[in-house]
Amino acid sequence: MSTASSLGALIQSVSKERSLSKALDLISHNTLAITGSGHVMVAMLNEEEGLLEVSYGAGKQFADRAKNLKLQIGGDVGIIAYVAATGDAVLSNNVREEPRYHVRFESTASEIAVPIKDTYGRMRGVLNLEAERLDAYTDDHLQAAKGLAALAAMIIEREDHAKREEALVEIGSALDSALTEQAWQDMNRPRDGDRPRMVASTAS
Repeated sequence: MSTASSLGALIQSVSKERSLSKALDLISHNTLAITGSGHVMVAMLNEEEGLLEVSYGAGKQFADRAKNLKLQIGGDVGIIAYVAATGDAVLSNNVREEPRYHVRFESTASEIAVPIKDTYGRMRGVLNLEAERLDAYTDDHLQAAKGLAALAAMIIEREDHAKREEALVEIGSALDSALTEQAWQDMNRPRDGDRPRMVASTAS
């Protein structure tokens, strides 16, 4: 199957998946096959802590060596952090000659890292690909990685939208409940001029 066909099939699968975790796992595992990589990592931006969290990925050593890693943004701490800090994609076909490279998997020889940006251009994370052979990647691989990063961004934005809708529903329910309670109180509050009526008892 061609890269374009593989991407098309992946887009269809991801669009049907409502779970963010499962959708990003799909992207990670399919990226291995589409790009011929040995490892794939999706590092998500944690805005509250100001760092990257490697939450999703694929490859034989991913679970042991990379999953749940927390990476500082910027500085001399690796290609992923550099991409997150600058928003620039990186393609290196010999990481041993790349000064920004930080060893995660000893077998890595080539690496691609591209930013995951939403439709407003905001940084949301980094998609990272690593291969075990020199000169593993071409510009076609880089463009495919950018397309996969755009797909990941779409899934992340969809999740954000769903959370906002859920929050609005909760706010609406809370307001409705408050207004209903206020209306009940208003209905039962004595009006000006109203006086309690005494009911006279008749002596037997």
